[in-house]
Amino acid sequence: MKPRLLVLAVLLLAACHAPRVEESFVEASSLPARGWYTFECTLDDPQGRYDLSFYMSLDMRPAEASFPVVVRLTAPDGAQMEEQVFWDTSKERVLYRRDIVPPQAGVWTVALYVPELKGLRGIGLIREKKR
Repeated sequence: MKPRLLVLAVLLLAACHAPRVEESFVEASSLPARGWYTFECTLDDPQGRYDLSFYMSLDMRPAEASFPVVVRLTAPDGAQMEEQVFWDTSKERVLYRRDIVPPQAGVWTVALYVPELKGLRGIGLIREKKR
């Protein structure tokens, strides 16, 4: 095989894989009253490790030092896990979980329920696959 064709084949194979970093953002104005911020997250490598982080966009810093967040993870087969964590408002981006090894490969749903915060424009999710 010619060197150019080999390089092209390697680039095409690399392009077929999911991106190393996946990011989504949900605007607060798009939520129904007392709604959940819902994201789809690709965890397609059962041998891989992933970090999940959340970030918020604010018009103004909240008066609270932290606030409770309910996180609901839904596996591709529909199984759910829910927990409450606290978001330190001194940080716009917080690491939710590091080195997640998914028990099932596929598209997971990550849903967040946060209290109403004055000045909150929206919340985002960043999924980073470790190499």
